[in-house]
Amino acid sequence: MSNDVAMSEQARANLAKVNRAYAAIATNDVENFVKEFDEYAILSPECLPYGGPFEGKEGLIRGMYATVDAWDDRSMEIETMLANDEMVVAVATFIGTGKPTGMHVRFPFHAVWRFRDGKLVSLQPIYGDTALVLEALKGYVPPKR
Repeated sequence: MSNDVAMSEQARANLAKVNRAYAAIATNDVENFVKEFDEYAILSPECLPYGGPFEGKEGLIRGMYATVDAWDDRSMEIETMLANDEMVVAVATFIGTGKPTGMHVRFPFHAVWRFRDGKLVSLQPIYGDTALVLEALKGYVPPKR
């Protein structure tokens, strides 16, 4: 757990890397978000307009821009993060306004950040309500990058 004083140094390093990634994405800084990854994979639900998987550095950049470009006033309220040597799990709430519809949404959102030998290798976002996301993003087509 992230608040456990007995957390390993590796778990602390993993948590710090995820916190830097969240700080970058909060300001739409896709380039610095990508810099936190040692390998590149995002496993987004394929049913979403910006669904994945996205692999490789260029894929990760394309996937993140497609996601960022879909929303206005996007933010995450992170409730807690749990960390160990292999992963960080973020428990959060996603808040945003779908650009194509102007629909404001709020739903549970979790993310599993996986590490291998201290390197961030993948992110798997878990949307609490993909039907709501699809409704808010109706008509959205990710930009070509």
